[in-house]
Amino acid sequence: MTLTAYTREHHFYVAIAKHVFLHADKGIVFVNDPIRLKDAEKFDLKPLVLYGLTVPGTQIEWQTFSLLDEPRSLSGVLLEGWEKASGLRGYPDKLKINRHIANACPQLQKSLDHIGGISLEIADGRDKQFSASLRVAQQRGLELGWYNVMAMSSTMLKS
Repeated sequence: MTLTAYTREHHFYVAIAKHVFLHADKGIVFVNDPIRLKDAEKFDLKPLVLYGLTVPGTQIEWQTFSLLDEPRSLSGVLLEGWEKASGLRGYPDKLKINRHIANACPQLQKSLDHIGGISLEIADGRDKQFSASLRVAQQRGLELGWYNVMAMSSTMLKS
């Protein structure tokens, strides 16, 4: 019997959420069409930062948010995802990030070494699978809003 080594890879992305905002009175607000930050400001909508981990080639993903003016530690976000998201099954062998994250957090490789020797790879601009991870995550934010609307609608219909 031959055993094949399998490298577990996760994609990590950080972006400003295009469809999800925070409003002081209304709470979480979902918008169909992405709006610019300046336009969001006019409606007292605070932008949120979207952090996410995905397993490429699957629908396994984990997301969390923070306020734009209160960003979270990237190492803290990664640890939370790996510890709480059961579908990710813990730490990967390899973590793929974009060059913006690499430039913003040059100590990330050191942090990953302390966690468990996770190798870090920087995706090049032509990596379609990596780019798709972020695109899908932005879309999931909008879908989250629709799920909430549908749940509220069905609850209202029952009462």
